[in-house]
Amino acid sequence: MKRRGDVMNTNRKTIMDISRSRQHFLHTIVSIFLALLTLQLAACGIPQPNSKQSAPPEPGTYKPVTLQNCGHTLIFTKPPERVISTYQTTTDILLKLGLEKHIVGIYFGSVYQPQPEFDAQYKHLNDLGGSMLTVPPKEKVLSLHADFVFSAYPAGDFLASYGSVTQEQFNAIGAQIYGMSGECAPDSIHVQATSVYEDILNIGRIFSIEARAQTLVNSMRARVEAIQKRLAHRPLTPVIAMPDFSATQMQPPFTFIGAGIYTDILRLAGGNNLFAAQNQTYPSISQEALAIQKPEVYVLIHYKDADAARLTSYLFTTYPNIPASRQHRTITIEANQWDIGLFMPNTVETLAHTLHPEVFA
Repeated sequence: MKRRGDVMNTNRKTIMDISRSRQHFLHTIVSIFLALLTLQLAACGIPQPNSKQSAPPEPGTYKPVTLQNCGHTLIFTKPPERVISTYQTTTDILLKLGLEKHIVGIYFGSVYQPQPEFDAQYKHLNDLGGSMLTVPPKEKVLSLHADFVFSAYPAGDFLASYGSVTQEQFNAIGAQIYGMSGECAPDSIHVQATSVYEDILNIGRIFSIEARAQTLVNSMRARVEAIQKRLAHRPLTPVIAMPDFSATQMQPPFTFIGAGIYTDILRLAGGNNLFAAQNQTYPSISQEALAIQKPEVYVLIHYKDADAARLTSYLFTTYPNIPASRQHRTITIEANQWDIGLFMPNTVETLAHTLHPEVFA
């Protein structure tokens, strides 16, 4: 699978994907298998706007769209008709906006269990294949003659060194690429989690379904703002966050969440990431640097085949003087919720309830 392309510049050759939201981070991971964990979130999950299939606008009614994305200027004179999605997070957005009939192929299929509302739709989508160690066959992808690619991880989705179809190759067949704003660069340290709102609204503009996109964004924003109101004037809870696969050998240095979009998620939930000052999205932290921190809660991002319980035990035993260890306070977030997309409000809510239980009692 593909994740954040190139976060660190070392062992990325081993694993193409760590929940696809970590492709550039994969440079530091060796022998980590990842397929996002099944998560059944019922009705309290993703917001529910109108998800009827979108009909093309009447001839002459489409308003040309020009926008900037990931350093490129995109110009649309008509809505795209043949769409490829590079990961499940972007596919979910397309389905939520009623664009199923436009999708001609999806990378990696359904990496994690689809939401119940999408389950039937995923069964009818064209799965282009790919696995944790491979990308979809280039010839198969190009044969679809896509005119639009919705990229979950633009920093890593198009790397020629891994056999991916490159941006230039997509452009050569007339396909424009829109990438999730929070993933434009390997270390997008200044991006905020709410960038997903802009991305959804831009997809709405591109496909001439602005009202539907606005309804979805309004629903997501309302949930996050409701948490903000509950946490108003509350001090931020000190936390550190780490992917549980980063400690498979229980051997420092470990990889933690540093600056950028995921620190912003923690902030929205009332958390203060103690490694936010690191000038990287995924900094490596030594045992000595970790030992002097004073988080009150450990936030673990859990990937399939990783052992969150073992990591928790290690942290409690190795760092007994850290407040989170003394109080045995951890929260585990499934990797598919951690991705920036429709799950963002769910993640903020889940974190907030653990970081500030007194507010939600």
